[in-house]
Amino acid sequence: MRSFLAVFVLLTLAGPSLGAVLVDRGLPTANLNNTAGGNRSNVAWAFGATWATGDDFAVSSASEISTIRVWSVGGSTSNLAMYLYNEATSAWTTYNNYTVTPTTYSGGSTYQGSSGSYISIYQLDFAVGITAAAGTKFDFAVLGDTSVNTFLHASNASLSGSTQEGSDNLFYSLDTTNLTGLTGWESCDSNQPGVWDKSSDINVQVLGTVVPEPATCIVWSLFGGIGVFAGWRRRRLAA
Repeated sequence: MRSFLAVFVLLTLAGPSLGAVLVDRGLPTANLNNTAGGNRSNVAWAFGATWATGDDFAVSSASEISTIRVWSVGGSTSNLAMYLYNEATSAWTTYNNYTVTPTTYSGGSTYQGSSGSYISIYQLDFAVGITAAAGTKFDFAVLGDTSVNTFLHASNASLSGSTQEGSDNLFYSLDTTNLTGLTGWESCDSNQPGVWDKSSDINVQVLGTVVPEPATCIVWSLFGGIGVFAGWRRRRLAA
């Protein structure tokens, strides 16, 4: 009992947290930039005007999702919006509450554009606050000021060197003026001549907490009743 209460107190004093990583398709850690040659794993995609770049993910367990994290390369980080489609409820929701954190790859480098120059990478954490049942699939896209392209970071799963959960070698575009079901949602296979030489997925991490099963809740209640679980539009980024 004392050990359990000590852990609870330490967690409480640590303050608020974004939670655990529920879906991990983070930044690549291998075959980065031009020195990788044909094995380059990292790319960034954008679309013009009202078309937003996106992808999908699914949660394997019932979850409270606090944050959806993506990365952008260069461009503006102001006035961004995440469009999120819950396939369980068949509804789009727009989220504008997010934080921006300049970041690098694990080795300290940033993104190298096609001209050879290096471009800043930004971590974008969108606060969403969603309860999702096990197996729920979501589709997401991010768009900012339509006069400035929002390049979302993507990578080829087999060359990334990092966990690429839910990768399927496709990313997507969303017509943000046509949010009727998935009518404006189009799949994009980047493995086409003149586009890129391999397929890719948008990098994303989903953070939050797993909702305990009913039996688990009963066990926790025994510990003093502490509520712990309260192409033609497509553009590849150039420097």
